[in-house]
Amino acid sequence: MEKFEGFTPQDFIFFLEWSSDYRRVVKQKMTMFGGLVYNQLPEQIRLSFKRNEALSIKEEVPRSFYSMGKAYEDRTNFQLCGLGISLDLTHLSFNAIIRGGSYMDSKPVGRLYQKISNETDQFLDLLSSYGGSYELHIFKRLPSRGTQIKPDHEIWEDICSFNLGLVNMEMAEYILAVLEQDKLPGIRLTLNIDAGHSILEDVEKLTLKAVSSIQQEYRLLQYLEN
Repeated sequence: MEKFEGFTPQDFIFFLEWSSDYRRVVKQKMTMFGGLVYNQLPEQIRLSFKRNEALSIKEEVPRSFYSMGKAYEDRTNFQLCGLGISLDLTHLSFNAIIRGGSYMDSKPVGRLYQKISNETDQFLDLLSSYGGSYELHIFKRLPSRGTQIKPDHEIWEDICSFNLGLVNMEMAEYILAVLEQDKLPGIRLTLNIDAGHSILEDVEKLTLKAVSSIQQEYRLLQYLEN
């Protein structure tokens, strides 16, 4: 494959069939598309998330993921937070991801918990600015093998999700309650493109959509770090 030409229905069907030969095709497509998107992101984002790569595709984690994360040498509490592009059976998704710690500590999940508690109106205003095309998911982090979670070896099991077309105080209270209940939760802000959508085979439009979406999602991570 000399250049990226978009995503086809077969790229999604792969997650039903798990052909070892086609696994390489999907990873190559994600590598090429992810690189296109990453190189068009503003310098501020690229400097914040220097580590970018398509991760290995494993049957126990039924998705392909292009990760934009902190450089390994950047020793920061936000090492597990980042941006990314994911492909699974039903969607191509653009994501901002918050992981690390629990609601009781000073790591990202605890920091978000405190911000929601202390700056509820500001948090809700931020969520409202995304509109109904975006969703917020809270998920349980589970090891994909063994008993311990290791980098890039975890399953995300959704606990709840919210469409951001309707944001209110009850949502904030519910998010806080869910974060209190799980030992290692994660949060994902996402925009989905359904399998079969015509934009998937229009490389220029799809790349622009990805760049625009990820720029918007980056604002959540800026809010968390500031």
